[in-house]
Amino acid sequence: MPQAGNLVPIGRSLKFTVEECTVPAPYQLFWKVRNVGEEARRQNAERGEINEYGEVITEHSSFVGAHWVQVWVVKDGVAVATDRQDVIIV
Repeated sequence: MPQAGNLVPIGRSLKFTVEECTVPAPYQLFWKVRNVGEEARRQNAERGEINEYGEVITEHSSFVGAHWVQVWVVKDGVAVATDRQDVIIV
């Protein structure tokens, strides 16, 4: 993964928010938090599952590496929009 994204120190609380959505309600939001790398493997903390949550999720910067968070807007069973935020924990 290229070294692009927000640089965040270890030990921070991170809030990811859907600030604007042009898809008319009702819809569902599905989030993926991706943790990869040697430290994630060592801590048995590799992640990549997709879960349904609301408009805000909170994560913690626990170990260094390149990570990302992605959200999908699903309406009537179809993903109609997505966005992704890269996060580099230093």
